[in-house]
Amino acid sequence: MNLTRLKVLVAVLDSGSITAAAEQLGYTPSGVSRMMAALEEETGFSLLVRGHGGVVPTENCRLLLPQFRQLLHYEDNCRQLVRSIRGIHTGSVRIGINYPCLFRPAEQQIRRFRKRFPGITFHLKGGFATDLVQDLCDHKLDLYVGSRREGPFEWHSLQMDEMMAWVPAESVYAQGPVTLEAFRTEPYIDINPGRDVDNARVLARAGIRPNRQMEAQESFEAFSMVEAGLGIAMNNGLNCQFHSPLVKVLPLDPPQYVEVGVAVLPDAAPATKVFLQDFLTKSKGRPGRK
Repeated sequence: MNLTRLKVLVAVLDSGSITAAAEQLGYTPSGVSRMMAALEEETGFSLLVRGHGGVVPTENCRLLLPQFRQLLHYEDNCRQLVRSIRGIHTGSVRIGINYPCLFRPAEQQIRRFRKRFPGITFHLKGGFATDLVQDLCDHKLDLYVGSRREGPFEWHSLQMDEMMAWVPAESVYAQGPVTLEAFRTEPYIDINPGRDVDNARVLARAGIRPNRQMEAQESFEAFSMVEAGLGIAMNNGLNCQFHSPLVKVLPLDPPQYVEVGVAVLPDAAPATKVFLQDFLTKSKGRPGRK
């Protein structure tokens, strides 16, 4: 099976557009279309459904896509290994980061690393922990940095992040700590409702159904609602980057911690392994570790 065509197919599906994939890979849209037609002829069935909203995989393509991604992953591993044996480090490392505050230190480490290995490129992506871990398992990412999740990967712990309560300064809970039971009765501002996020996991483990009154799609939005006295919220300590005299950031009772670390698949490419070792070494002793 032609690996170049498979690579183009994956780019088309990830971008959702033949035109976008062509621009990304340096082909013309007609050239991409010809390669997709040749790949469909090779497999003997349709792979793409084209519509006004873009391009999506057929059911047959959806079944094969994990194997296609794995095949391309191993091809890239072999190419990187050959070059590393020759003393040439090249490749691409795609990193998913769960916490916005971790982007900056990651970027700083990448800049230092690329001075030693300029042939290795990096791509950073933010998102929800569970989504990023799924991307890692699907070989869409090479590393995941953030809250611990379950999966068939190696886990390297970096620190324990304490979950915190945000309450109005005039609240009866303003002296802290804030009991988990308070979320059952007080107006609760749910951050990223319906998602598998850490605050939802903490409450679920405690068997608490919060008194959900408002929803927020990002931390700053929730903080502003607390500042306005509309309710209380819960967030990761690493996300507590905002300050206001109208908001108290307080520990929970009992204390709740989330393990933060790095996940990598056992079959990681050489470039990923080299960077991971450097990343873990530089991360040791970083302020904020517990």
